[in-house]
Amino acid sequence: MTGWWRKRFVALAILITWVTSGCVHIVRHAEVLEVPLSPESAVETPSKLQLSDGSVVLFPDGLWVHADTVWGREPGQQFNLSLSPSSERPFVPTTEVASAVTVEQKWDVGSSLLLSLGGSAVVVGLWAIAISGGVP
Repeated sequence: MTGWWRKRFVALAILITWVTSGCVHIVRHAEVLEVPLSPESAVETPSKLQLSDGSVVLFPDGLWVHADTVWGREPGQQFNLSLSPSSERPFVPTTEVASAVTVEQKWDVGSSLLLSLGGSAVVVGLWAIAISGGVP
């Protein structure tokens, strides 16, 4: 590799190192789970109740079921069919609930490791080529 190309390659290796800085990538995804409306069940993640009249109640801090009532950890916001906020609801009787779901963030360990190790291998390979003067 000539001097001009070597300088360009080293600059590229530095840029890629800066962009991948540390080569630690965390892959997350959201998983929607059904909430059982059985007595004494509890959820600490944001939850949504679909009511039998078509409206929706969101409990941002989770909910718990006590006897025949769903309670929010904080009062929930009810939205009507046009998705306009209509009222604040601290609880909802289970007889009005058609379905209940929650969203949990999951960490994908396998993808995170693969992406992190792959990024590290690319950076090490580029630096090895840059330091050795290139490939023959």
